[in-house]
Amino acid sequence: HYRVYQNLVDSDLIDKVILLPHNTLPFTAITPVVIVTNKEKKNRGKIRFVDASEMYVVSGRGNCLNLENKFFDIISAENVENLDWVKDVALEEVSSIGYKLYPKLQFLKQHQL
Repeated sequence: HYRVYQNLVDSDLIDKVILLPHNTLPFTAITPVVIVTNKEKKNRGKIRFVDASEMYVVSGRGNCLNLENKFFDIISAENVENLDWVKDVALEEVSSIGYKLYPKLQFLKQHQL
């Protein structure tokens, strides 16, 4: 999948990469990551990484994304500089780390600076 990610990044087709809460998908321990593509995205030359892994409510057998905080409005906002769980990253930065599209990597780099 390296080449797929490379083609998507180099073609500037990825709009957002969203890390969902652990245990969101039933019957699996996989933490889901959603890659949102958009040919007509507004944020050219950047990818918005969203770490929503802690934004959940417990529901039945798993976790559900907590949508009470207007999640989709917030991650689509123009200015997200004051949010510590949303980060716009230049395509060059993504390619420099080997086209890894895991949001936690972007936030780890931010806290190590």
